[in-house]
Amino acid sequence: MTNPKVSVIIPTYNRADLIKETIQSVFDQTFQSFEIIIVDDGSTDNTRQVVKNINSPKIKYIYQDNSGRPAHARNRALKETRGEYIAFLDSDDLWLPHKLELQVKFLDKHQDVGLVYSQAKIFGKTKGIFAIPPVARFARTGWMFDELLKINFIPTLTTLVRKKCLDRIGYFDEDPGLTSIEDYELWLRLSKEYQIGFIDQLLAEYRVHSTNLSGDFLKRLKYRLYMLQKIDGKIGTPDSLKKQILSMLHRRMAKEYIFSGDYANALKEIKISQKYHKKLSGLLYQTILIFGFGILLHLAIIVNRRLRHLIRTWKWRLSFQ
Repeated sequence: MTNPKVSVIIPTYNRADLIKETIQSVFDQTFQSFEIIIVDDGSTDNTRQVVKNINSPKIKYIYQDNSGRPAHARNRALKETRGEYIAFLDSDDLWLPHKLELQVKFLDKHQDVGLVYSQAKIFGKTKGIFAIPPVARFARTGWMFDELLKINFIPTLTTLVRKKCLDRIGYFDEDPGLTSIEDYELWLRLSKEYQIGFIDQLLAEYRVHSTNLSGDFLKRLKYRLYMLQKIDGKIGTPDSLKKQILSMLHRRMAKEYIFSGDYANALKEIKISQKYHKKLSGLLYQTILIFGFGILLHLAIIVNRRLRHLIRTWKWRLSFQ
């Protein structure tokens, strides 16, 4: 039997209500030389039955005990793939019909590119549909490691990767300290060795809902600090770039602490940020702005609460007149 050109990897956990729509978006592709490998990470709902009911020879369903980490499920699937190219799709997201066709043509044409990605749009429990930022800011093909280290602009659901590149650099790092950013860590390792391609079209849809894995932003920043240490140990990072990234991450953490009212930790993070940044005057200016904004934000909250209390009191008194 001829091997498929693309292996589509779908990790899942308790997505019986959504996975059928996800799979259908793959079957609706204009490019049809693919296999779908679904790794069920210990679902306790009827996800298995939903997948089995589809009854397609293109689907391989694997059930495993719950690991709680998408990296583990994706790596399990990668070991089963037969395709030249690998695509990743979470079991609550969708592809638009020309996704695979356009990306396969791109990789076939650009042999020096290891990964190609595209624009995606957000849908679900949001006020409208819009392109995922900040993809458009990095809309080009080339060597992208330095830019990627500053911010992850590659939506995983839009990627198509050469399998031989993954075999060479390694698969997803299953370290629990990289939970929810293990894809980012992989893209960094890949971008150090291969060029990254970009197709400036909307080719996928990212669903926003209450159970998305992406969570606490402060926690994700701490994960990024840990990831930077690991990346530096694995492939090395230019010292000046590393200091720039460390300064930026600690500055962002300071902002998060300010928004939560934790000014002591905010000050600690600002001091750490200054240690890595030569332009102290600029940072001090930003510090003043950050604290000023934090104070204004809290004042606005206090005023808003006071006004609401006064309005409620006024309405209560009117009810007795």
